[in-house]
Amino acid sequence: MNHRATSAVPWLEPLAASLRRDGAAVLVVVAATQGSAPRDAGTAMVVSTSACHGTIGGGHLEFEATRIARDAVANRGDSGWIVRFPLAARLGQCCGGVVTLAFLALDADASGWIDCASTCARTGAPFVVVAPVERGAGVLLVTPDDTRGSL
Repeated sequence: MNHRATSAVPWLEPLAASLRRDGAAVLVVVAATQGSAPRDAGTAMVVSTSACHGTIGGGHLEFEATRIARDAVANRGDSGWIVRFPLAARLGQCCGGVVTLAFLALDADASGWIDCASTCARTGAPFVVVAPVERGAGVLLVTPDDTRGSL
């Protein structure tokens, strides 16, 4: 995800707050859509044991994504993974398209790059979050002047 100050980063503060409060959270991002879908790619929500912030469209898709994310938080599961949801066939949703969700499970160790991303968002500096989809992978935050985290 590439962000600039002119575009809101609505998941950043809720993610930081969830990690402070609960010690773990999952960032769920609409990675891609095909056909009719409740939200566009890039839409995100934060899920922790005690709260959800944001929405990826509601309905069965959001219910299933929340269930998967909370299971990962409870079991300290994989750091990143992708799930494809055919909305009508798998979830019975009327929009009938396909949504691919990216899940990124994080713990309190992520606070370093999240703090840097928050500073970038506040000051208008561009930044990119790089998160490979594999077990045990880290997260890398890249700005024009700095790199935080590790893959």
